[in-house]
Amino acid sequence: MKSSTVIYICDDNALFAEEIRRYIPTLVPSERSLEISIFTSGADLITACGKALPDAVLLDIDMPELDGFEVSGRLRENFGEIRIIFVTGYDDRVYGSWEYNPFWFVRKSHITDLKTVLPRLLERIDSDEEKKCGFANLCAERELVRIDLENSMLIDAFGHNLRIINADGTEKAVRCRVADAECQLSPFGFVRIQNGILVNLRFVSRLTSKVCIMQDGREIGIGRKYLEGLRHRFAEYLRRI
Repeated sequence: MKSSTVIYICDDNALFAEEIRRYIPTLVPSERSLEISIFTSGADLITACGKALPDAVLLDIDMPELDGFEVSGRLRENFGEIRIIFVTGYDDRVYGSWEYNPFWFVRKSHITDLKTVLPRLLERIDSDEEKKCGFANLCAERELVRIDLENSMLIDAFGHNLRIINADGTEKAVRCRVADAECQLSPFGFVRIQNGILVNLRFVSRLTSKVCIMQDGREIGIGRKYLEGLRHRFAEYLRRI
């Protein structure tokens, strides 16, 4: 977990922005430090991002001069990917927001939806932070296992245990359900290809309709029900690298 999470709120309605600023801390665990700043114009937000990028922005769509879509475009152009939650009082604006790839969309009439959105946002922030470090944590039944994302090639199940197989030839056995490992490691590029096997997409060379070919040459059969999802995740991974 990051020591401090920085959130910018941009809304030309200062009273509404203040309402959100006060609401957010009630949705976050007390041990998590928050830094929340309010901006009442898109221009001010862009200037502030040029000085220090936040972890996320709650961005009103309906603002004078620069609307939220224009601001989002400029932020991404100038600073790359930024986690943006669009906020608006007009439900139909949601349809125009997706081309800007927002993290989420919240209507002002349903601001309590942040109860669902904020935990997911914080989870994404934490997982992205771990990815930068090259590691992920797997909470097994009896221990916390640190997964080296640049070495852990695949995970397979045997009995009630999992075997973590590393590219350097080492292995580690942990007591954990494969479904639990999939849930925890999916954000870090691990995908299930059989009932009991997860592969790290970093080590996948190519796919056929029946097998996943790893970079070391081993071929692993693909379960029929996992094929479509695996293809989608692998294509998505290749677009990002």
